[in-house]
Amino acid sequence: MLKRNRKGSLLDWFWIVTALFITSIVVILALFINNKITDVAIFTDDANAAAALAHSKDTLLSMDNLFLFIVVGLSLFTVCSAAMVWNHPAFFFVGMILLAIAIMFAAFMSNAYEDVTDTETLQETSANFTKMNFLMGKLPYYICFMGMMTAVVMYLSYIHGG
Repeated sequence: MLKRNRKGSLLDWFWIVTALFITSIVVILALFINNKITDVAIFTDDANAAAALAHSKDTLLSMDNLFLFIVVGLSLFTVCSAAMVWNHPAFFFVGMILLAIAIMFAAFMSNAYEDVTDTETLQETSANFTKMNFLMGKLPYYICFMGMMTAVVMYLSYIHGG
């Protein structure tokens, strides 16, 4: 059986960027689909179906605020787990190179998100998610700040003996 040593590191930010991108796109597409099928006769004729669609729309719209909790939770988890890692300070420079790559990756994902949401089809739907749009637009800055914080926490854990 393969046992993977799971520690907090700067590589976690690649997974976080990917998770945020996928989550935001899925939520916007789900609301878009919900808005399109609301006018279908099957759902307008049945009161239960119409109520279910209304509840699902409310749930999807609340994801704008929940997205912030997801971001804060993932960030805290990564920073706290980085505090439990003992790394030699020589790896700080390797971490900075990884952080630069993560920032470029975040910029790519941020631009891809804006390309997807700025299409005529999804522009109206994505306007409902102001917080999500703001965070995804500033994703490289966020990754830069949190990546530096993770690197500092990892270095401080080395100074204090892990």
